[in-house]
Amino acid sequence: MIQKRKRIFAAVKSFLIILFFSKVLYATVIESPEPELVAQWANFSRPVTLEAKEIKDGDYMKWGKPIWIFSYRAPKDSLTSYIIAVYEKGTLFQENREKMIKAIEDQVQSGKINNFREMIHIDERVDGRRVYFAIMGLGPGGVIFGAFTFFADFDLLVTEAQGHEKEIEDPAIPKNDLNIVYMKVERYALDQLKAESVEE
Repeated sequence: MIQKRKRIFAAVKSFLIILFFSKVLYATVIESPEPELVAQWANFSRPVTLEAKEIKDGDYMKWGKPIWIFSYRAPKDSLTSYIIAVYEKGTLFQENREKMIKAIEDQVQSGKINNFREMIHIDERVDGRRVYFAIMGLGPGGVIFGAFTFFADFDLLVTEAQGHEKEIEDPAIPKNDLNIVYMKVERYALDQLKAESVEE
């Protein structure tokens, strides 16, 4: 009985060690960008001070197995904010992934999105990876645009919220839309992956 308990304890210990190091590996795949960098990517119409805050609850946490999720806001300067989320490989939108992709494909193929063509479309990168752009929220308070893709090591989601609920005198407006911001985030992620592969 004692030997059996020792074997169980050793097995549990090994599992926890593997789990710990797998989390460390995921965490080091890509680090969250500094708010100053995100502000540069957005290229606001005037200087803003973005505040970065890690998100640990809410819908974004339910959409997959997050490695990290950060929001970037300048509540005193702009009505536009961003959320950048990195999920474990293959977990973004989980069982709803195929439905999400098909809904975007159907919208694009329908030809009824003329007013939103820049925000509802599918891009294909040189490596064959697809990037999906969609409207992820719409209401009296504003609109949320989103874009996501699936890398070999993780899933990446970026959203841009444009609020209308409060007034800001001379609000800073991003000159770059989500298409450009997303490409900047992708490049940032890929550069980190390349740097890690060189170090290894």
